[in-house]
Amino acid sequence: MIAARILIILGLAVIIAASVALITRRRAFLLPVIALLSGFLLFAAGLLLPYLHAQPAASPQPPTQSSPKAKSAKKPAASSSLPASKAPALSQAAVTSLNARLAHQLTIDQGLAKGTGDSHGQATASGTPDHRYDWTMYVTVVTIDDQRRVTGQVSAFKLASLVKEARLELAERISHLALTVLREQKLATAQDEKTGLFTMLAAHQEILVQSRNDDYAKFQVK
Repeated sequence: MIAARILIILGLAVIIAASVALITRRRAFLLPVIALLSGFLLFAAGLLLPYLHAQPAASPQPPTQSSPKAKSAKKPAASSSLPASKAPALSQAAVTSLNARLAHQLTIDQGLAKGTGDSHGQATASGTPDHRYDWTMYVTVVTIDDQRRVTGQVSAFKLASLVKEARLELAERISHLALTVLREQKLATAQDEKTGLFTMLAAHQEILVQSRNDDYAKFQVK
């Protein structure tokens, strides 16, 4: 602190001056003694001043807890709460194979929609976009589980531009794609053909469209 330094310097100056006066004035020593004491007091005050002005550190406040009122997104229901297929369950190997085939077919269809690939998945530089597959551009991945339940993950940003009817149609297309792949793999049953596949349309963890429990081929917006 500047004030403390001034007091220290002033005190040293007074001490030096008083000491010189005591040495040179042998008889009149009362005033130099008083000055010497004053110098010591100023010097001590300069040393103590920073401690007198020091403020105790504020004790840390406990963190406030966030309000639990934040709106949570609808998460896909646990598999135990979803309807189980009336057809035989799929093996893990079958599920893995089906999901790989779904991913491959989705990539082919997206290439057709953009005009960058043919029906065999081969790249083409002179292709024409096939607008029958435009719906695939909203979809990022399609999967099926052992209970033949289908989930189509979509881009929430792109989906925001679709009206209700278009979202229902998108879910129907995804369900049809999964059923087609089941047929190709010789895994579709008569029950699958009759009732369709339970299908969900989701953006991240939020369900947007879901099959009706009484009729998988019909959909409802969540």
